[in-house]
Amino acid sequence: MKIKRLVPRGEGRWQFDLNVGGFNIRGCWWYEFTGQIVFPRRYSRSGARFRVVFAHGRRVQQLRELLESGLMEAPRDRRPCTLKVRFRGQSRREYGWWVFDFTVRGFTILGCRWHPDSGSIQLPVTFGWLPNDEPVTTRVVRSYGAHVNRLRVALEAKASGERQDEAAHDVIEEAAVLP
Repeated sequence: MKIKRLVPRGEGRWQFDLNVGGFNIRGCWWYEFTGQIVFPRRYSRSGARFRVVFAHGRRVQQLRELLESGLMEAPRDRRPCTLKVRFRGQSRREYGWWVFDFTVRGFTILGCRWHPDSGSIQLPVTFGWLPNDEPVTTRVVRSYGAHVNRLRVALEAKASGERQDEAAHDVIEEAAVLP
């Protein structure tokens, strides 16, 4: 767990980004005087609000202790990072897209989308408007390269009913065979 861009936003209010297992959660807030930590929400085009991150109290307490201590990262966890995927169903608006949640190191990222035919993964985005009423889309959760590939392997394994570590082992074996 790493804290990035800890920026003061007024008396006792801090905004920061949180990196958990290679997934960057942008726009978290910490209220220093009350100890409250607020994770970002996403907004649909119609303005409806949705949660993006869920964490149990123990993880929130660890994050609060990290912020209060002034450290920017927790000691590195050397255990293998497994991704637990939960499918929520097919998208109502776009054909072929599956909506899912996944848990990485105790933090659950909600409202992601996956297209099995193309392998495309879309992490949560929020919609807003610029002052001139022009719509703008902003990513709430970001990740790159190997972490997205690891998520894709977990999704394919969950969809086919395999265990994640068996699927990852097969991918590693295939990569070793290629010239």
